[in-house]
Amino acid sequence: MPRRLIQAATILLAASALASAQAPAPGEEVIVWSSTRTLDWKDFRAKPEGGALGGARIAISHNYSIGCRDGVLQARVQTVMVPAMSWVTYRIQASGLASRVGLRHEQLHFDLAEVYARRVRKLLRELSNPCSHADDELNAMAERVIKEHWDQQRRYEVQTEHGQIERQQHDWDRRITAQLEELKAFSDG
Repeated sequence: MPRRLIQAATILLAASALASAQAPAPGEEVIVWSSTRTLDWKDFRAKPEGGALGGARIAISHNYSIGCRDGVLQARVQTVMVPAMSWVTYRIQASGLASRVGLRHEQLHFDLAEVYARRVRKLLRELSNPCSHADDELNAMAERVIKEHWDQQRRYEVQTEHGQIERQQHDWDRRITAQLEELKAFSDG
């Protein structure tokens, strides 16, 4: 059987304040999404950008490699947060309740990214014969799901007005939590 190369892709989301998309540098510290570890403002290590409109930015990346080797699907999909590219202003960090609400808003960006990582894993596991597809085709399938993720992240920001509309924030919290639970079988750990 022909040996196919495993291809890798990284997609970055900068949420709450838009920034240019940049993947983490090789070897750069990342925090892998985990159901047992929530984010802390200490994880947001970048210096806030001058003139930033938002109070925080979380840099989230989907790191994945998908392909077939010797007729067997090899797939790894991770949701990571990049501390060196994520920031929070002192005004938000030191604001008591607003700080907790803001941190929860950023955590939900991370959780929403994990929902879509699970959707990619689900899609790949449910293919009846994944190695009948070219590696480029498998990666394109994953990229379509990741594109949906970006659309949902934008919708989350707009509908919650960056976490300012409490009722909408609560609705998104409930919805994302339910989706994580529905896709629990496709968690990475």
